[in-house]
Amino acid sequence: MKINNNFLEMSINVSIMNEGEKKYKRFCDNIQATVFYLHQSPDSFSEVIKKKGGKRPDFYHITPVGDFYVDVKSSKLNLYPKYTFSLDDYNKLKISQKILKKPILIAYPIDPWSGEDWGFISLTHMLCLKKEQKDLIQRGYRFIGINYSNLKKYEEILQLLI
Repeated sequence: MKINNNFLEMSINVSIMNEGEKKYKRFCDNIQATVFYLHQSPDSFSEVIKKKGGKRPDFYHITPVGDFYVDVKSSKLNLYPKYTFSLDDYNKLKISQKILKKPILIAYPIDPWSGEDWGFISLTHMLCLKKEQKDLIQRGYRFIGINYSNLKKYEEILQLLI
């Protein structure tokens, strides 16, 4: 902090990423993925997406075979061996994917403590799971259950984009 011509100048280093997003960013750096974090402050949120009820993904990936967005889920929930994904978030991301015209993937940490390995599932694949679980959803469940076998490795995702 310094005073300059009666103005107080401050530089504050505030991290805007949560712990899961930081671990995911380290994972991307380790595999040398070209990725951009999408700042999550309200004033950086697109009015178009906001008005239509969408949700902003966390990262944007640029690859030689195609670009895509990723929404990071920080930890595995206690429904071992399943992960869960909120139906509300699914519907919001589906709106965003339609507006952005790029695939949105959901990333889950295989090991939530280290964050060294991540699994991915597309919204399209999640739609199939949603249809398979429609009886649960009709009984009031507000999430989609996802097994480890539904998740793909990063390299597998890139192959699917070709």
